[in-house]
Amino acid sequence: MGFNLGIPALGKKFPNFNKAVNDKDWETAAIESHRELNQRGDQRNKDTAAQLRSDH
Repeated sequence: MGFNLGIPALGKKFPNFNKAVNDKDWETAAIESHRELNQRGDQRNKDTAAQLRSDH
């Protein structure tokens, strides 16, 4: 998400996500990782959440 949004924007738009990642609370990070639906659709949100939930 940082690559796509940029780190400054990620911090401003997703403060709960950042806190969850820093706390290694992967389930909360997965929940908070959703972005507004646009041309990419909901699948990107699902993929990001699945990546956060895997291997933790």
